[in-house]
Order: sequence, then C-alpha cells, then structure tokens
Amino acid sequence: TLEDASLREIQEETGLSSIRLIKKIGKTNYWFKTKQKSKFNKEVHFYLYREQNDNEELNVEEGKFDKGEWLSKREAMDKIGFIAQRKILNKAFQIIEGQQLNQEGKKKERKK
Repeated sequence: TLEDASLREIQEETGLSSIRLIKKIGKTNYWFKTKQKSKFNKEVHFYLYREQNDNEELNVEEGKFDKGEWLSKREAMDKIGFIAQRKILNKAFQIIEGQQLNQEGKKKERKK
C-alpha cells in the first residue's frame, strides 16, 4: 500500500524505526520537465507520522539529502515554498495541536 511504502521510505531515509502513522493528510499533483524536455505529472501523497522514541537520533541517508533536522512550526512553514504543500503542512500542525489539546484535557479530567 501507499502507507507501507511511505513508512519504509521514512525508516530508510531518516533512520527512525519507531514511528507510527497518524493520518493521511493530503496529496499534491504537479508537472515537471526533465533535462531531456520530457514532461511528467507527479502525484505526491503526504502522511503524518509520530516518532515514538524521544531518544532515537535522526540519521539522514547519505547521498540523498544534505541534512535532516527537527523544526518548529514557524521554521517549517518558512522553508516551504509551494502553496499546496504549505496547506498540507498547516493541516498537519492543526492535527498535532488538536491531539495535544485532547491529551491535556484528559490529564485535567484524571486530576478531578
């Protein structure tokens, strides 16, 4: 499935093994040209994952990326240039913030 492929890619490219799928958050579609002037339509699916082990190091696969880093919401939004991808990232942050609010509410209920 697409979800299985995304999990496998994340694990290979980041070195993170203890991640859990939260939700599919969208997809984008765009056209691009190769150096040989061929045109292709590319569809990209976006998933929100949660890293389960706070002690696990981000270890980016050599040769594929310059670097990998954890970013704040503001830093991440500043790095995204495409409007469609900014909307998807914003949706991910809304989901994360909603989960944090739910967890805080559950903690308050337990204290009563």
